[in-house]
Amino acid sequence: MNTKQARIIIGVVVVAIVISGIWLFSRKAETPPQAVNATQKPQIATSMQQIADKAAETIDEISPDEATQNGSSGNATAGAPKTQPAAPAVAAKQAQTEPAQKQEETTEENVEDDTIRLSFIDNLSAYLVAGYQPPKSRKNPTERGRLAISYKQVNMHYGLDPSLFGNPGGAAGQLRKAVLDYAFQPGMLKSLYTLYADSFVDQMSEQAQTAERSFPTNGGSFATAQLNAAQSAELLTLYANRCSDAARVFKVMAKEPELNDNVERYLLAARNVNTAYEHFWKRDLKAPSQVELAGKEIKQAIVLREELRSKVIQAIRNRNNLNNLSDEQLLYLAQWGHRRSMSAPQPAKSLDNLSEILTDLGKRLKAEAQKIGE
Repeated sequence: MNTKQARIIIGVVVVAIVISGIWLFSRKAETPPQAVNATQKPQIATSMQQIADKAAETIDEISPDEATQNGSSGNATAGAPKTQPAAPAVAAKQAQTEPAQKQEETTEENVEDDTIRLSFIDNLSAYLVAGYQPPKSRKNPTERGRLAISYKQVNMHYGLDPSLFGNPGGAAGQLRKAVLDYAFQPGMLKSLYTLYADSFVDQMSEQAQTAERSFPTNGGSFATAQLNAAQSAELLTLYANRCSDAARVFKVMAKEPELNDNVERYLLAARNVNTAYEHFWKRDLKAPSQVELAGKEIKQAIVLREELRSKVIQAIRNRNNLNNLSDEQLLYLAQWGHRRSMSAPQPAKSLDNLSEILTDLGKRLKAEAQKIGE
């Protein structure tokens, strides 16, 4: 039904209403119609005009879209309730929904953990890239690139910077413990890795290809130059190897819990050495025999510590080909893994998860290095 048809129908209805009103009015009157006085005539005219005006307003309020919708079905009748929203209403609803959907998508893209934040991933990648020294550079005149950052330095660096981890509060030691306890909750390591792995590898690759270092010139001075493809690939490969080596250490410790007992005995022996030295300096040793006895205690403590140290290193090294790691690096990883296993709710599983994560990360970094070197 179009607008014109709607106007005709409503006009007919108005005329019927007017005629009915006149008839009812005449029925109620005691005098014949010709006896209606002058006061009543304007009232009748006014009522009829009000009805006509109201009908006109109703017609004007009907939009072409509404008229079309009401008449689009063969079974539709005039005055039937509308079953579909008008097109402008649909557009408005879509306009309200689309920004909400875009906002939801943006939120998912920018999701981050409340404690281990994106800022940590950004900072970590920059810190690691800065630790690479390319061959024949100002800080590394040798023929091979090297890393100037150790496992211990990474741990100490981030254990002392509270700005990178939420707001756990407390001193540096408390901060480090709070963050590590949080990360080593059951399932948390894998969740964090899933959340940040792609971003971390991408940033490592991008920064490796844009990093600059100082190189000697023929004139005897130094000039800054961007790393070439071979150097960028070497950077990623060196860190891939670091990840793989650490993963194998933690895998051994996860599978053989008795290694943790060896580490504990070594740590106790190391504390006994410190105690022996303290006793030596605190006691008032006057007689030569007393000095000699105190010296023997120190020597015995050192010998036991070194025996247990060697036992820990060989036990782990013999179970894996870890020739890339020095004794100091291997021992440090063993001690770090031991501390985590002592505080984690599921020690073996946590170390095993960490091993799997580092293994995968090493593969990703190595694959990225191969792409750059092609």
